[in-house]
Amino acid sequence: MFPTIFSLGKAELGTLTGNGSGLLNMAIAGGAILPVIQGVIADHVGIHHAFVLPVICYLYILFYALSGSKPNSLRFSNG
Repeated sequence: MFPTIFSLGKAELGTLTGNGSGLLNMAIAGGAILPVIQGVIADHVGIHHAFVLPVICYLYILFYALSGSKPNSLRFSNG
C-alpha cells in the first residue's frame, strides 16, 4: 500500500517533490516513534493522559485534510 500512497502523495508537487517525499518518509518515522513516546508518557503520567499525544496528531491530520492541502492543478479546480 505504501508505494501507492507515496506516488499519490508526491504527485504534482513539481519543484517541491524532494521536500514532499522527505515529509512522507518522516511520517513513517513518526509512526514508529510516537508510540514509544506515548508509552513513556503513560509510564510517567498515566495511560489516560498519554492519549493526548494521538489526539494532537489526529487534530493535525484533520487540519491538513480540511485546509492545509490545496490542489494545485486545473484537474482538481472547480472552474
